[in-house]
Amino acid sequence: MFNYDTYQNVTYIIAAIISATGGIFMAVRHAFRDNKKTKEAQACEILGKASEETNLVRIQLEARIEAIEMELKNLESSVKKDLGHIQEIYTSEIAGLANKIENLRDELRTQHVDLLNLITKLIDRR
Repeated sequence: MFNYDTYQNVTYIIAAIISATGGIFMAVRHAFRDNKKTKEAQACEILGKASEETNLVRIQLEARIEAIEMELKNLESSVKKDLGHIQEIYTSEIAGLANKIENLRDELRTQHVDLLNLITKLIDRR
């Protein structure tokens, strides 16, 4: 009825099944661990590339900002020069107009004096 060889064979079969199951479990666990490491490596690689691209864009933007600041300084200097030149022109124009006004006032005074002299002569003759 009970055969020791059969019992031993069943024990070997059960041990083989347990070993195979443990081996499969370890293989699956190892595969998941490798997959996780691969994904982490890919994520690190993507982050590294993104960081490099971000730094490149930052450097390009800083260069553009610097160029714009230089252009702004040049334009500011140019505008200051232009405003100074315009101020000089208007100052000289105002001085010229002031001279013309003075000349017209002098001319008006002389004409007024001449007119008064003429009126005085006309009154004296009568």
